[in-house]
Amino acid sequence: MPIASFTSQEANANLRSDRACRWPDGRVSGARLEGVATMSIKPSFSFTTEDRVMTIGSCFAREIETALIAHGFDLPARQVEIPRHERTTQTANDILNKYTVHSMENEIRWAFTGIDHAPEDFYLRAGDDLWHDAQMVANLKPATLERLAERREMVSAMMRQLPTCRVVVVTLGLAEAWFDIKTGLYLNAMPPLPAIAAEPDRFRLDILSPDEILASLERIHGLLTEYGHPDVRMLVTVSPVPFKASFSGKDALIANTYAKSAQRAAAEIFARNHDTVDYFPSYEIVTLSDRKIAYELDNIHVTPPTVARIMAAVVKAYVPGAEIPTLPGAKSTRSPAPNTFKGLQIQAKDLMKERDYDGAVLAYTSLLFRFAKDMTPDLEAQIRLNLGVALLRLRLTEEGTVQLEMADKLDVGNARTTYKLGLGYARLGMHEKALPMFREALRLKPEEADHSWRLGAQLIRLGKVEEGVSHAARALEIDPDHAAARDLVAQYR
Repeated sequence: MPIASFTSQEANANLRSDRACRWPDGRVSGARLEGVATMSIKPSFSFTTEDRVMTIGSCFAREIETALIAHGFDLPARQVEIPRHERTTQTANDILNKYTVHSMENEIRWAFTGIDHAPEDFYLRAGDDLWHDAQMVANLKPATLERLAERREMVSAMMRQLPTCRVVVVTLGLAEAWFDIKTGLYLNAMPPLPAIAAEPDRFRLDILSPDEILASLERIHGLLTEYGHPDVRMLVTVSPVPFKASFSGKDALIANTYAKSAQRAAAEIFARNHDTVDYFPSYEIVTLSDRKIAYELDNIHVTPPTVARIMAAVVKAYVPGAEIPTLPGAKSTRSPAPNTFKGLQIQAKDLMKERDYDGAVLAYTSLLFRFAKDMTPDLEAQIRLNLGVALLRLRLTEEGTVQLEMADKLDVGNARTTYKLGLGYARLGMHEKALPMFREALRLKPEEADHSWRLGAQLIRLGKVEEGVSHAARALEIDPDHAAARDLVAQYR
């Protein structure tokens, strides 16, 4: 059965109605496929920044949230925050990442009906007295049953705000879904290895069909109709983020193409089934764009400027009269591509200012990987210095020290490099090696209070208290408000 039918007159009228119906011919003008691809978007509804937006889906949904916040939208998902020590990423609400459509469906249902499973069956063992919630992301650290219940309530409380959200954005992620035979539930991600080892026959991996994905989407629509906003509208998209690996045994490129195609087909049919649902082509925009612009070096994550461009297109199409702000890295269609030298350099600098050191490490590493062979020694030294500092701030001391050693060899006599290298050695317990670094940093830049203070602290650590205190006192002469130097002098003088 076709998903749509047109008379011959309608078909020809459709072709004439929009030049975008014709594939961009590079012999004439390939402009729509240059840089970030552009699409003809025809919304069936509109909304305003006064309408709350619920975002449900994979890690790409978190990127969408960042862009929507910049446009002034109110997002319940941004109220959720997991402590840094319980997660492995910089994203405070990545507990919300939903990779399988069934897990999205589960989360909405449970928010309003509760979970009909005993905790010992619903949660999976991940070690002694530690458990894992397989409906959440796999990179959350295992915890007690009590803590897992608290996390689950945080997510359910957010979902219970659906009645206040006129717009629901659903981002489809994976078509490879793990199934828990014991509970009869599809999971969000792979179960932890201890759980598989303990019950090897409990789980299986299913490659979902377009019909299964569509059926789950229809159930989500039913839940939103029952529990959601009385005038709810859905915007469905397919995440352009591929999986890191396929469990199917197939080439990841082939398996990912099937997964995205299946979800894309289901999303198309779903949107055609409902007047209140639109499909938005995030997947097409990214995958038809220049990969060096659209994707980070890992070939997985979409660059922030590309996400900003996508969401600017959403707002322009769906929020009539809205002002489109100039976003970082997306000032115009001619702004530096984030994976060009200039684009990466700007991105890295901005990330350091924002204290997103994970992102800065990726950007500086990308710069070196792509462009080191064309750099002057001074430029390479500066980039390795910045990379080393970012690594130190992530407490990746050994890796950071290696970069700083390389920077020091490329640019001998740089006071900042020498000082930071001393910090690296000190953190590694190489105190005798750190001391000459701090002495040299002070010699190169004696007017820097930190150099005098740090040398003083290192000398005291090595038992040279009198000399150390004198340097700390010197730091106070340079900067009377230097708290660390003041404490050192007060403690040892």
